[in-house]
Amino acid sequence: MLFSFTRSYFHVDLAHVGEVVKFLKTILPLKRVSELFTVLGRAKQGKTERYRELFGHLQQSDDEFIPRAGRRGLVMICFTLPSFDVVFKLIRDKFPYQKNILREDVLTKYELVFKHDRAGRLVDAQEFKLIKFPRSRFSASLLEELQKEAARTVHFEGNDLIIDHVYIERRMTPLNLYLRSASREDAEKARYRIRPGHPRSRRHQHLSGRPAAEELRCDAPRPRDLLRLRRTVPRHGLPFPRDPQSQHDEDDMRADAWFYVGESDVFPETFINSSGSIRT
Repeated sequence: MLFSFTRSYFHVDLAHVGEVVKFLKTILPLKRVSELFTVLGRAKQGKTERYRELFGHLQQSDDEFIPRAGRRGLVMICFTLPSFDVVFKLIRDKFPYQKNILREDVLTKYELVFKHDRAGRLVDAQEFKLIKFPRSRFSASLLEELQKEAARTVHFEGNDLIIDHVYIERRMTPLNLYLRSASREDAEKARYRIRPGHPRSRRHQHLSGRPAAEELRCDAPRPRDLLRLRRTVPRHGLPFPRDPQSQHDEDDMRADAWFYVGESDVFPETFINSSGSIRT
């Protein structure tokens, strides 16, 4: 969890970052090298390694790119390769009337998230340009959508499909889909993971030293960001347990917590807002 792709980068002054990545790989064998470089603040090297991983995987697999599971996006076309755990996101040529924004606005927002806003609403995404894929690796339905909805971004050269601009990020499960198949116990746990807003929580201790949960609270997620279809469930996450209710007046007067608090537990109901009152 400490080196998760859902949290802010470390900014570490290392003479040989490759040696650190090699060491981390020995204790985190399932973590991709690209994510280790990225989380250590080497975004360009992480991007290069992700490119190598992706096209190395394409040479060893034969499944097709398909639309990502979940509700169709109004701004982005999202697709994935089932055997590779990332999502590809292309900006649509036109947006419906509900979205009063321009393509340039979308690009600006992604740039803001990457450079400045590290405790907001988007999971870490890497920007790629002019990527060439074999046309045969795309499902018929996805090819049709790309040709119809993203003609400004996608074109063909012989047997290849060229994508002029795309964002790539780790694949996660939309919360509304997860809840359909999860057990009641798992569904209750998912409701309290540290994933408010469109997914992008960050490291437990942000650069300011404040817990990630406080960073998110200060970021003030919008009401529509709390919809289940706009939240996701990662493999790991911080639980948000309910604030325990005391049975005795003496408990409320104690200096320390009278109930058990685990190392990763966060109680949003106890956050203090700017006026000094309890946030509920």
